[in-house]
Amino acid sequence: MGLLNGLRAYTLNPESRASLAEEACEIELDILKKPIGKQDQYMAVYGGLTSLEIDRTGKVKVTPLIVSAYALSDFVANTHLYYTNTLRDTTEILAEQNQAMRQQVRGGTESSLLEIRDIGYQIAEAMRSANFDRFGELMHRHWLSKRKLSSKVTVPVVEKLYEHVRAEYGVLGGKVAGAGGGGFWMLYCPRDGHRLMEFMASQGLSRLNYAPELEGSRVITNVLKSYSGRVHGLRQAEAGQGE
Repeated sequence: MGLLNGLRAYTLNPESRASLAEEACEIELDILKKPIGKQDQYMAVYGGLTSLEIDRTGKVKVTPLIVSAYALSDFVANTHLYYTNTLRDTTEILAEQNQAMRQQVRGGTESSLLEIRDIGYQIAEAMRSANFDRFGELMHRHWLSKRKLSSKVTVPVVEKLYEHVRAEYGVLGGKVAGAGGGGFWMLYCPRDGHRLMEFMASQGLSRLNYAPELEGSRVITNVLKSYSGRVHGLRQAEAGQGE
């Protein structure tokens, strides 16, 4: 999204955010044949807490979730992000999910996806009402459903830690972000977060600082204008006309 946005600015050919997201989807899904969805492209370009509804034709409805700055600060404070120290191949994980969906060899693949969709609606409502403990509980349900989609979603050491922190450190829910199988791990802990941080640090997992990006992909500097100004200044300096 950043590359497309930058190219559009460079060629003085701006597009709407929806058009940029669809262009990225066309490149990744139609041209490169990646077994992925549309959520990442849209979230990257829109930013913020955003609900996406994608119909069977691929049309995406984008709805911002309005949460006060004060409530959002509480949410971030209670939401812990850790790196699992495990790399994963997203394409491989998603390819297995797609194959299972087509063949229904795992039996519950479709039902799990429908359950995840319904949980998503409930999560959106919990965020709108700033009921973040409810969000944590729903994230746990979401993870239980997501684990059914592919044998590669879970990491045994992470699952063992997850059960422990839920039982001992007040974690209401959590999930491995994205396709699963490694990468980043999010936990929702509404109380005694320092205890959780200390325990996770003892396991070699340091908490990562993060903040919501509320504006999405955007051009923050006019590179061409800046470059032209620097060149002009250098020429003036060489001619003794300025710094």
